Parts: sequence; C-alpha cells; structure tokens
Amino acid sequence: MGEEVKVNIEIGRVEKETPAMSLRRLKQEAREEMIDEFEKDENVQEMLKHFSAKLSKESIAPIKE
Repeated sequence: MGEEVKVNIEIGRVEKETPAMSLRRLKQEAREEMIDEFEKDENVQEMLKHFSAKLSKESIAPIKE
C-alpha cells in the first residue's frame, strides 16, 4: 500500500441505467404487476361489484412475510 492513487471524477448525465436505477425500475415493475394481478382477481372484482366500491391503487401493498 502506501502508493499514490489518482482518481478522476466527472460529473454529468448518466447515459446508461445504473444499478440503483435498475433496482428502482425492477421494484416499480413488480409493484405494477402486483396491482394488475390484484385488480384481475375474481374475488376482488366480486367485492368491488357487490359493494359498488372503487379501488385505490395507492392502498395496495404486498404482504410482508
């Protein structure tokens, strides 16, 4: 160790998807798929119809195991 190291940092726009961006995208895609599956569920559809209800997508959350 004890060697001098030079680091060049460039600040600018990211052209490619970063790991953080990829993780965010994957989480969003999983959430959208979860909501889609929930909305298509026959039991959910029956409850919405029976109670003349509306579904708030923001209220849908995954079950924590």
